[in-house]
Amino acid sequence: MRIVTNDYEGYHKLKVLKQLSGKKKINEIVQKQKDKFADFEELKKYLIKKHGFDEKDVESVLENLGEKQKKKEIDYKPLLLELIEKLDKGKGVKFKKLLEESGIQESIFQEAMNELLVEGICYEPRPMVIKKV
Repeated sequence: MRIVTNDYEGYHKLKVLKQLSGKKKINEIVQKQKDKFADFEELKKYLIKKHGFDEKDVESVLENLGEKQKKKEIDYKPLLLELIEKLDKGKGVKFKKLLEESGIQESIFQEAMNELLVEGICYEPRPMVIKKV
């Protein structure tokens, strides 16, 4: 005799894993093919026609990729340098104040600030205070 139980949690996990696996496959193909197409619309048509992917899945992967590229393309260093010049009264500007005034997401802010420090455009006269050279 065999007892059958309803395992909705297991079923749901399996369903989610299947969706993630499908999107991972789409993402891998997109990474290989993205440089061969002029824009995302052409790439989307290719993926749907050639590989038979679902249009919604392709759109979500391309949207995610597009957002990542937008974040990389925007250079916040000029904005930060302008704010440093504006806010610095001679002793530098606190990172916290600069972050608040810039309105930039913290991770992007930190990345841009690190670039300014590494490039030697700015320095830290005291911990958590930045000053333009």
